[in-house]
Amino acid sequence: MAFGTEWQEYTALVEFPEVFTEMFDGGEVIGVQIASPDNFEDPTINNFTSLTIGFHNEKGGDPFYSQPATLSTVAYEWNDIMLDTPLKIEAGKPFYVGYSGKAPTIDDSCFAVDYQANDKDLGLWLGWEDEYTGEYVWESYTGWYGNLCLRLLIQADKLPTDQINLEHVYLPGYVNTGKPFEMTIAVTNTAYNEINNFTFQYSLGGETKDIVVETTPSIPPQQEAEVTVKDLICDITGPEVPLVYAITAVNGNSDAIITDSSDHDTHILSLPEGVGYSRKVVVEEGTGTWCGYCPLGIVGMKYMSEKYTDGSFIPIAVHYSDKMETPSYLDFANEYFNTYPSAVANRDTYRFGILEPDAEILEIVYRYLRDIPAYAEIDLAANISDDSDKVLTVTTTSRFAIPTENKYRIEIALTENNVGPYPQTNFFAGNAEGPMGGFEDMPDPVDLMFNDVARGLYKAAEHSGVSVGIDYEDSISISLEDFSDDADISVIAMLINETGNEIENASFSHLGPISGVETIGSQVLDINSGKGFISVSGSDETANVYSLDGTNVATIKGSGTARLNPGIYIVTAADKSYKVIVK
Repeated sequence: MAFGTEWQEYTALVEFPEVFTEMFDGGEVIGVQIASPDNFEDPTINNFTSLTIGFHNEKGGDPFYSQPATLSTVAYEWNDIMLDTPLKIEAGKPFYVGYSGKAPTIDDSCFAVDYQANDKDLGLWLGWEDEYTGEYVWESYTGWYGNLCLRLLIQADKLPTDQINLEHVYLPGYVNTGKPFEMTIAVTNTAYNEINNFTFQYSLGGETKDIVVETTPSIPPQQEAEVTVKDLICDITGPEVPLVYAITAVNGNSDAIITDSSDHDTHILSLPEGVGYSRKVVVEEGTGTWCGYCPLGIVGMKYMSEKYTDGSFIPIAVHYSDKMETPSYLDFANEYFNTYPSAVANRDTYRFGILEPDAEILEIVYRYLRDIPAYAEIDLAANISDDSDKVLTVTTTSRFAIPTENKYRIEIALTENNVGPYPQTNFFAGNAEGPMGGFEDMPDPVDLMFNDVARGLYKAAEHSGVSVGIDYEDSISISLEDFSDDADISVIAMLINETGNEIENASFSHLGPISGVETIGSQVLDINSGKGFISVSGSDETANVYSLDGTNVATIKGSGTARLNPGIYIVTAADKSYKVIVK
């Protein structure tokens, strides 16, 4: 990408530190390569063409060498600028190289950057004059923009050999204990000879092992490659087996220069082959009626809910700073969401970070998680008391496929459908931001009814040191006094591993309207209804089930269940009548 402004001049510098000058001691800088920036209206062109490159001993001050240069009018094209006078590189003498820029117009840029944000504070120093104090300020912007697209052309009798940077390790979703698996890693050849092999050293909670990885084809100088490391083995079963790794040799040379910018807070789920449960995917979405881009999340969550109706996709819309905000979800929202809309899948920020709740992204993450066996499962049973006190009792049953000393907690979430209408800000109105599931044809704002609205989050229980073969049963009672009788509610039970604060598994139950069972008389039998059924227990009498037109559609003798289509029915037993809703 590129950036720059027309109202202020900035100076952008790349730092070449002592480790660099030691590596190339005695060589000469014979040229500089600079990438052309772009234009906002037409990103294929560049209007910032004239500049002066400068070499500095330190940030600020006059350069010890400068030279005018011209950039191509083609955006993102590398421009070779050969120096009139080659500059000798001396060990222990770091330097900075860059140029100043002020965009020609508000639609133009003057600095091209790689947008690979990092904390190394080398690739992009920005300097500018503070408009209030008149002082020149320098700050590192690699954490925002990555590195300035600037390279040095170096000539030397001997260039560095056998150097590698371990950029990233792509972990598998899970492995089978004791079975070979493979893993992809990204490396960069930072030297000037080809890399034909390197030694990958690792341990997974036990013995340290070496694997010599043949790179076929060879990795050329200054090039990045993704390489598959095969025949790794984890001999330990566990939810978070620690992975420790390093590259220890390049081309057989154990004295090679090896750097590592990958993430070492790594662990792997290791399960015996054939062990585990089906994993449910809970997506908690941060949204708000004030958020003009939040229709993207509404569309994405609706798409997933309509496509996966078997309970494997569990949506929770966490509203923030609007009339649907719930206090019990505020701490969660503040912890996970800095921008809206955003989402987390099973609270697994270790693998996915914070997601944009676009339908395509949600489906990719959903499918990935569904393919990973869960080492625990949780079931729920929910019962609403009579209308006088409206108390919801949720009973959960948890079980584990492997023993672990990890600590777990159970959280219960309530959601509500058909909430509103409320005005939703819509930046997609008039097709201003492109198609968005019909929102492009709706006004701004648009009155909507909202589904899956988070209404409460409750901590139900904790467990630690769990064993296999034991059902852990817990119960919590939740008051529904704040809900109207016709509130359409659902219950979600989540089993959360407190080590990584991730949802290991979940269960979902759509209860429907709170007033699903209404007594016509003075005594209530034990009558339950759900999706496609009415069940009766607690009496030896015969219960007859009638549709609203008076048709007898089912007879239940004593305790039993009748399968019925969705609708409202009257159940009569022992001279009493009950109005029942079947979903």
